[in-house]
Order: sequence, then structure tokens, then C-alpha cells
Amino acid sequence: MVNFSGRWFSTVGPMDLVQQGSQIEGSYTFGTTKCFLRGQVTGNRLDFRYEEPTIQGEGYFELQRSCKFVGEWHPDGEETWFPWIGERGFEGIWESTFGLLRAVQEMDQVIGFYEGQGPSNLEGQLIDDRLTFHYQEPQASGEGWWRLADDGQSFFGQWRPAGQDHWQP
Repeated sequence: MVNFSGRWFSTVGPMDLVQQGSQIEGSYTFGTTKCFLRGQVTGNRLDFRYEEPTIQGEGYFELQRSCKFVGEWHPDGEETWFPWIGERGFEGIWESTFGLLRAVQEMDQVIGFYEGQGPSNLEGQLIDDRLTFHYQEPQASGEGWWRLADDGQSFFGQWRPAGQDHWQP
């Protein structure tokens, strides 16, 4: 069974989900309002009911990868469905000191693509909360590590070129 537990960053707002067996409970923040959802997982799909202070309805999320879902929601009594997309961990597009970075996370493996000094990539493994990776650029290669900030909206770390002892932020 797939696991939806964890902190998600979604198009509706940040969300924390807890999964026990096939049951899910959680909350998300829409604007400044804390809202709640409850649902059940079947296969790679979570069907849920949500509740906001002035509205309630239903929706679903389908895991595309372990760190990305795509789904829809709609208020009770309305026919129109709206998109709801979420990512967690290192999954997503990040602004970095080397330009935009596109990271794809599948369980504890992460691959990334960025421009750097030309088309560049990285591959790494997540152990606990630390991603250790190797990078390859057109004229250089090396290693590095990152940790997500507590809020999951940024990361920090260090890197060094192959054969060098000195780490750089």
C-alpha cells in the first residue's frame, strides 16, 4: 500500500497527512485558515472529504510518484472539479545558486537537472533527512549534500569539485 503520510506543498496550501493502514487524517492551510480532510487509500488513490469553515466537499489524490500527487476537489452541491497537485521532499522546481533546479524524488532516490555552466545533472540518495549526491556539469563533476529546512520550502548544504578537499556552500 502506498503511503500519503508526511508534509506536502500543494496548490491549495501546505498540508500534513497521517496514514494508519488505509485511513488518512490531516490538515491543510488555505490562506491563513486551517482546514481538515479525512479519507481512505485504495491502491495509489486517496479518496477524501474536506472541511473548511464555510464549505465542505470531496476530492481525490493519485500518487504519480512517491513524492507527487495529482488530484481534484469540488464543493458539495457543485459539479465543477478543480485541480489539486502536491509535492513533498526534494520533489519540485527550486531556485538555487546555480539557477533553476528540477528535482524528481522516488522514495529515497533523487535526480536533478540544472543549467550551471551548461546542461548539468545530479543523482543522490536520501538517508534520514540528508541528501548526498554526485553532480556532473559539462566541465566539472563532484559531490555534495543538502538538508531540507524544517518548513520544507528551502534547502541548504555544501558541494565540492572532484579531487578537492574544500567544501563550498
